[in-house]
Amino acid sequence: MSRMIKSISLFLACCVGSYVIILLILCNISYSNVAVIHYTNNYSVRIGGNTYHQFHNFDFNAPHDIIFLGASKAMKAYNPEIFNQSGLNTYNLGSHVQDPENSYEIVKHYLNSSNCKQIFYEITDGLYSQPLVPSTQSDIDLVTNTPGNGVAMDILFRNFDPKLINIYSIRELQLNPIAFQAEPAYKGLGFVGRLHSLSLLNRKELQTGKQRPTDNVVWDKQSISDLKALIELIKSKNIQLIGIYGPVSTYYSDKRTAQYVDYMRDIFNSYGCEFWDLSRLPGIEDKTHYSDLSHLNKAGADIFSDTIVKRIQQRNTTGREFR
Repeated sequence: MSRMIKSISLFLACCVGSYVIILLILCNISYSNVAVIHYTNNYSVRIGGNTYHQFHNFDFNAPHDIIFLGASKAMKAYNPEIFNQSGLNTYNLGSHVQDPENSYEIVKHYLNSSNCKQIFYEITDGLYSQPLVPSTQSDIDLVTNTPGNGVAMDILFRNFDPKLINIYSIRELQLNPIAFQAEPAYKGLGFVGRLHSLSLLNRKELQTGKQRPTDNVVWDKQSISDLKALIELIKSKNIQLIGIYGPVSTYYSDKRTAQYVDYMRDIFNSYGCEFWDLSRLPGIEDKTHYSDLSHLNKAGADIFSDTIVKRIQQRNTTGREFR
């Protein structure tokens, strides 16, 4: 029996060793400046892009007045340059499909009361209600591109997905990885500001209501639980928190938006946190201030960011909280 166990153990060790050697070779041979390993599957991504430069350029030791967190809606709505012009030191750590579980990992490993006084957390339709937008791309993006091992390892242990294990192995086995550049719309400080407005197809969808989300919101219990865990973590780190429901196009009905706002306000207020409803902001128009049906373009983001700066100034002057 013991001989059989030794044989099986030896076989498994050989398999793992062979896997690592093959992976090491494929990770460090390039074709057209891309590691060959990326041609062997359809899920791994190259190191680099917006998220890589966003997180690797973030100064973890510098004090920030505000950090913006959330999914791509946050990444494309909060322009730190507008805030910084008013004397606030801010940075945007929003990323593609960043759900509250992954926001939790970012806060856990990167933020504390020394480098972050306050978090503005953007609520995104689809991350808290059915049908739920899958966070797979966010997991892959963060495992590939975040600095250190903390966030990546926590995502691996949480999911135990063979694909993510492969992706992490690829990241660690590349001896001299060269991160590819961020897209032209990346403006620095974590912000992505697209210049174009709605396409003709988007305008048609807006007019016809094609594939428009239903008016009745069905909440996802696990996502709501994850959001509450995130709020509790932020408060335990003595970081102030404000929840925000930023501008959404009229593709999302007033009824649906009101349900989101009311439900989220109750959650944030129950933890003693403010919640700002800026979903229908005067001056922001569908056709000119959105790059697609769900995201502001740079012109819209600048208006939105300036509005928040003025609200912060008003809040600081009057002491009035917005709930």
